[in-house]
Amino acid sequence: MDMEPEHERIVRRPPDVINGLSPPQQWEVTRRHPYYLLFWQQASAANEADSEAGQLLRDAARLILTAINFVGPPQPPSKSAEDLGITAQSGAFRHGAVSRVTVRSLVGMLASPVFPNETKRAIAELLLRSCDVDLRIPSAECHAFLRELTQGSHPHFDDSLPDLIVSINPRAPGRSAASAVQEIIRNYKAEHKLPEQRRREDKFDDYLKIWDLREGWTGAGYDVSREMRLKEIAGELRRSISTVQNRYRSAFRNIVGHDYTPALWLQVVGLPKFHGFFGSALPRAWRRRLRSERRPRDIPATALEKYVGPEEGRLVGILQANCPTFGNLGEFELMSDVGDLIDRGQTNEQIVEELELRAAEALDLINYLRGRRDDRL
Repeated sequence: MDMEPEHERIVRRPPDVINGLSPPQQWEVTRRHPYYLLFWQQASAANEADSEAGQLLRDAARLILTAINFVGPPQPPSKSAEDLGITAQSGAFRHGAVSRVTVRSLVGMLASPVFPNETKRAIAELLLRSCDVDLRIPSAECHAFLRELTQGSHPHFDDSLPDLIVSINPRAPGRSAASAVQEIIRNYKAEHKLPEQRRREDKFDDYLKIWDLREGWTGAGYDVSREMRLKEIAGELRRSISTVQNRYRSAFRNIVGHDYTPALWLQVVGLPKFHGFFGSALPRAWRRRLRSERRPRDIPATALEKYVGPEEGRLVGILQANCPTFGNLGEFELMSDVGDLIDRGQTNEQIVEELELRAAEALDLINYLRGRRDDRL
């Protein structure tokens, strides 16, 4: 059973969100994702002089980028899609409804947990054997290999691939092929209860424009001093506040991969911004507060704790230990505490006293969160 995004250690971006965008749009939402901003450099090409710890950190960073559907060499987030020469594919591929299957995507699919390990081993053994057989030249070895491939009893070899990967016969009448694909999609959507969605590509740039103004996007990262309130954005762009709210929510879904909630914003977007106020260390007095005094949270503590277990969890735990802006439970709780007290009508001075903060450090953070709280979505 899938967990709610707010209960995950890593908030993954579902493939269907990013796959519904053109290549330039995919890059524009990815370079704005806080995970990408935090980990793209760490995930860059290996350095032979790296220690084992450095290699583990790099592997962990790459794991995080994979969780938001980014593969390939990381590029600087300061580069736009135009700067990198990422263009919309022409013709049928332009709208993202269909896409070419690359070798990387095919290998990634076969390596995924969709297939059991026994199937992966059988695939690997056949691929290794194929390296020693020239399939272009008829021979006893060639015939034996093809017989094993097509008739051998291998686990799950006759299962369908996921995500409606089908083979189209280019020699069939075009109308027949198109009709068959439409029927397959119609039946799949009915079986999986997928609604028919209308894509608004003409609105995409507007979504990002409103996101950039609200979150203080600089072109290479986020600056809280440049953030604008939704009401201010509505006035500047001469739009209704409801239009601005809805387009911000659409941008949030494209970037984060899930519908907006205040808790999810805090977990994915807010925590990295937190360091603009306190740096990498929590206020010392606040760290001394007893855990028994804490109020219940909508998001359980386990959602952000360090985790050591299977390989993925081990890597994430290593990354959390070395990157305090990601998944730090103490910071999440402090920001949640401040937000709770704001909602209860406490003044800045009362919040400082309640949480044992130093006023000089805390007031900017409190006022910042108060502004975010007042700007309800």
